[in-house]
Amino acid sequence: MAVTRMKKAYLVAHQSLKEELIEVLQEEGLLHIENLKENLAETELASLASEFTPQLDKLELLLSEIQFVLDIIEEFKETKKGIVEGLLKKKIAVNRLDFDTVEDRIDFRSVYQRCEELDIKFRQLEHRFVNLNTLITNLQPWQSFKIPLSQINETDYMVFAIGKLPYANLLSLQDEWEREFPVSIFELISKDAQSAYLFLIFLKEQKEEVNQVLQKHGYVPINFGELNGIPQQEIMELKKEVVHIQKEKEKVIEKIREIGSLEPELLTLHDFVENKFKKAAVVKNFVHTDQTFMLEAWVQADREVELSKQLSELSSEVELTALDPEPDEEPPVILKNSNIVQPFEVLTRLYGLPDYREMDPTPLMAPFFFLFFGLCIGDFGYGVVLALISWLATKKLQLGEGGRKFFYLLAYGGISSMIVGIFTGGYFGIEAEKLPAFLQALIILNPLKEAFTFLIVTVALGVIHVCFGIIVEFIDRTRQGAFKDALYDQGTTLFLLIFLIAYAVARISIFGWLALASAAAVVLFHGRGSKSIIGRLGLGLYKLYGMSSFIGDFLSYARLMALGLATVLIGWVVNMMGSKLLGVPFLGPLLMIVILLGGHFINLVINLLSAFVHPLRLQYVEFFKQFYSDGGGKFVPFMIETKHLIIKREGEQ
Repeated sequence: MAVTRMKKAYLVAHQSLKEELIEVLQEEGLLHIENLKENLAETELASLASEFTPQLDKLELLLSEIQFVLDIIEEFKETKKGIVEGLLKKKIAVNRLDFDTVEDRIDFRSVYQRCEELDIKFRQLEHRFVNLNTLITNLQPWQSFKIPLSQINETDYMVFAIGKLPYANLLSLQDEWEREFPVSIFELISKDAQSAYLFLIFLKEQKEEVNQVLQKHGYVPINFGELNGIPQQEIMELKKEVVHIQKEKEKVIEKIREIGSLEPELLTLHDFVENKFKKAAVVKNFVHTDQTFMLEAWVQADREVELSKQLSELSSEVELTALDPEPDEEPPVILKNSNIVQPFEVLTRLYGLPDYREMDPTPLMAPFFFLFFGLCIGDFGYGVVLALISWLATKKLQLGEGGRKFFYLLAYGGISSMIVGIFTGGYFGIEAEKLPAFLQALIILNPLKEAFTFLIVTVALGVIHVCFGIIVEFIDRTRQGAFKDALYDQGTTLFLLIFLIAYAVARISIFGWLALASAAAVVLFHGRGSKSIIGRLGLGLYKLYGMSSFIGDFLSYARLMALGLATVLIGWVVNMMGSKLLGVPFLGPLLMIVILLGGHFINLVINLLSAFVHPLRLQYVEFFKQFYSDGGGKFVPFMIETKHLIIKREGEQ
């Protein structure tokens, strides 16, 4: 339930140990390295920062080349990644030896050059392919034109032209043409909904007047460039070339797919080079002298001894100094929770990590999210399916730490849905009356028949949830030595809510008087920041008025009831549709199975999204605002990190 305690670590060593020390630090992953050079004078920084720039540039270029090859392979894969696969980002399992020796196993320079050549060739073919198809499309309106395109030009006395204009302007142009240019030819070759295509012959001496008339009516001249034959013949020849280019493209794609067999090695190489880049880049954070270098970092307090041991094994000439953080320092944050609670850290990270000196909200939020998720699904059968699929995903898919936590979180949601389903009679939308007697005996609340009771239960949970958040803030402020402030703010608010609700439920006058006393305390103490009495009372009244928003906060939890009912009702409708189809001759049983499987699957998927988003919203908007503010920076250890791989340790399968 706490944020891991940190210490500021300073390491000083001789320059001769730098490479070896960096290797050890990256291997162990114990330090979050800071940029010590930021505190140096600018002249010193300029002289010290350039040492590793050429190596970094070289590695950065190599990374971009590897990514280029990977992008080309992905573009031309026979089977593209589906939505789920793309989101999961499945990783490749490799052992450490294969990771360390990948540069020796693949001749990347030749792979890159080959891939670059194929990419250039494909782009050229694709460009020509698009141009030819565009040309064919442009020639289509001219198929009935029997004059060779080579003859569309100017002679000493005549001009032969083709072009198009908006079809709506055809008649007006034709009328003006016949009046102004009687010694000419005006022929309509074809037309479509937008354009009319024209063949024109006119005297060269009238060219300027003709152009003015044509432009006035929106005429656009057409030139087919190097094409010389009759349009219909040219279309046939172009189509033959398109077929040929398509075959050439397929040959290039096949060669690229052959390179695709190297994708696992290329992904390994990418992660290997990226770690080399990080190893070279981290030196920019160090301070150097002619003989020594120094780095500043954060280390977990409970791993300081482990760090000291690793450094002493490296050399006795490495000096480590570890200090507690100063009050004005903001150490990076690591959440420290039990294995059961860790999956819920996904939700905290989505919102933002706590400040180093704040409490971790994850274990406080976990039971409420667990319960709310179950209320939204509320079906034992759906819970079994969700839990089983999530558990299998953690076992069968190569997932990183974040992916595993997410699926364990969904598995918890499945378990919660099973528990709620038992006590609400939710079994794939089957009506409670049709369940076996022993299952009916376990039902405490039937959402369909006791919807109002279900609503009261969800709103009551909202009251508990919000009040618990206020209590947490009270405890946290007391822990920080601000008991008076906690009593004046959270204490009076909590008393007011409790007594108001107690009076509304029990109608006992003492609760009403206690609620009035709590309201008076709110007016007196919540405005204590103001120096004047009038200002204090005015601010207190404003704060009291603002507490009316708690009504909306409590009613927000009614969405849990609505989502729970939606799951039940949709499941019931699916069952009803399936039973109706059972009577269809011959195909009835098959249609029923398809409807039942498909309908319940869709119902689960849709309500799974709602069961995740809406309880999460209640945590963030209603619960967290009572006590929690993010702002902590993530602890980012200097270590071997992989985007595409899972590096197996010795003995792992």
